[in-house]
Amino acid sequence: MEFAASVIAVVQLAGKIAEICGRYINEVRYANQDIIRFQQQIKSLEEVLQSLRNLLDDPNCSDLTNTQNLAGAVFQCLSTLEDLKEKIDPESTRSRMRRRLAIGLCSAFGWPLDHHEVAEAIRSIEQYRSCFSLALQIDQMRSLMNEKLCLDRLRIAKGAAFDSYENDKEHTECLPGTRTELLREIEEHWKVNHF
Repeated sequence: MEFAASVIAVVQLAGKIAEICGRYINEVRYANQDIIRFQQQIKSLEEVLQSLRNLLDDPNCSDLTNTQNLAGAVFQCLSTLEDLKEKIDPESTRSRMRRRLAIGLCSAFGWPLDHHEVAEAIRSIEQYRSCFSLALQIDQMRSLMNEKLCLDRLRIAKGAAFDSYENDKEHTECLPGTRTELLREIEEHWKVNHF
């Protein structure tokens, strides 16, 4: 349960950071591509984490070995995002901005990260996103394979398979009252498309 709560916290934090980036894009006179790329990467991470959250909430997915092993990465991601939020949130950067303004390093309301810092943040975000995506894919594939293996173990009822009547020339018709809903749908479809 603690792992799921951490995933939720990271999803929410990523959403807040994307929102802050949106404010910078709207308010900074010449919002550069760094802010836009940074916001896109945050949103992409948020989408992957939302998929992870959905998988964790799914009662049919109990064997999530790789996903459960991500706990450390999720906590690191949370810490990284908290640091990034602290750096870009105008509320927490006011005093730092005043110091930078005093020595002429930035404008009154400007993006607080330089190009190098943005590139490093994007690299970290991409690594987290790749790690989470890969674990999700492996667990989803394992889940699908387990379902297929379960289906493969089912016994086949003799004579019940589709087209099994071909070997039995005496019983080639459906029993009365069977497949009536399907026949009705076919008939309606034919009427709509041919009249």
